[in-house]
Amino acid sequence: MPVDPQRLDATLARVAGSGPMSTSAAEGVGLLIVAAAELFGVDGVGILLADAGQDLRHVASTDPSAQALEEAQELTGEGPCVDSYVEGRTVHTPDLRRDERWPKLARAVANDGVRAVLGVPIRMKGLPIGTLNAYAREDHPWDQSEIDAIEALNRVLESQLAFSAARFQSDELVRQLEQALEQRVAIDRAIGVLMERERLDARGAFNHLRRRARDERRRADEVAREILSRSPSDA
Repeated sequence: MPVDPQRLDATLARVAGSGPMSTSAAEGVGLLIVAAAELFGVDGVGILLADAGQDLRHVASTDPSAQALEEAQELTGEGPCVDSYVEGRTVHTPDLRRDERWPKLARAVANDGVRAVLGVPIRMKGLPIGTLNAYAREDHPWDQSEIDAIEALNRVLESQLAFSAARFQSDELVRQLEQALEQRVAIDRAIGVLMERERLDARGAFNHLRRRARDERRRADEVAREILSRSPSDA
């Protein structure tokens, strides 16, 4: 359903007025996802953040179904939120069951009552480091006002994470995000090489790189740099 502009402004003011996370990078996330769920009238909201191995990990959610959705995307390596993270853009679907882009995910969450999904990339220093996600249990064509609203809330979250990254250098989540951020540039370039060389889409290239890193028990950025070193365009 369309988001009322006045209600959006009030929600943004309330979340921003709570102040940036004052003791750790995780503080304030719960308030934001609850506010998002209330604002959109959707069934659940959650957050996925990249770890040092470039795997998306569930960080917070409003309910078990939202957590199941996020964990299923971790496991299958596909879904609106995975694509949002890899491609750095907002990705959504009105109904997973009728969407042919993510068949493994649709099967994985068939019993969890998840139908419509919306994923927005969370950025630090201009690079995606995770996603803010919403879902509905019924078929739900996402209205542009809903997309605009979750992107506005996401900017508040990005601001809070940036504050935490600057203030809490020893925080575990901050270290995780900084490591993921450092790796992202090489990985993005390697994804481009794999897309051209192996004729894969961005998600397929990303998962190809992650699988190889796991199989060889190496870091994803090490594999990415090796791929780049063997590419004529990066020689």
